[in-house]
Amino acid sequence: MSPKLRTLLITVAVILPLDQLTKHLVTSNIEPGDYWVPFASLGGFLHIVHSRNPGAALGLAPHVHGYFFVAFSLLALALLGSLFRRLEAADRLSALSLGLISAGAIGNNWCDRIFRGEVIDFLQFDLGIFVFPTFNVADSAIVIGVALLLLEVVTQETERGTAAKGAPEERG
Repeated sequence: MSPKLRTLLITVAVILPLDQLTKHLVTSNIEPGDYWVPFASLGGFLHIVHSRNPGAALGLAPHVHGYFFVAFSLLALALLGSLFRRLEAADRLSALSLGLISAGAIGNNWCDRIFRGEVIDFLQFDLGIFVFPTFNVADSAIVIGVALLLLEVVTQETERGTAAKGAPEERG
């Protein structure tokens, strides 16, 4: 098994169950619309909120049927698979990124939408002047995965640009 495949599979095997376990704990212990402040002594910046989201991220498109999101995630996973096939066998960082994005898409769009009919969100940060929209482990995995992937693309482009600028000077 290649290092990139091992990395992708381990990432999905860790993140997907963690996402579903945390959602199960929230739905089992907190009523919809209710919340718990685990670090109240630190100013209450984190709230565990039982929120249900039938739409897209940030509550957008609440009237779009959930199967649209399931189909869209299937298309996205096919694209991720295509990107994965192009990775070098030892490219663990890109494989980690794609694993995080895949686990998040599966957790939110397949597990939640198919079995619950909506996505369970529960993490909310209250920064005083701004309350961040409620999200979950799958959302976090997707955001971190995309950020890592973008970071890698930017650093690769920078390295290519530096190498291209340095190449003529080395010849001369």
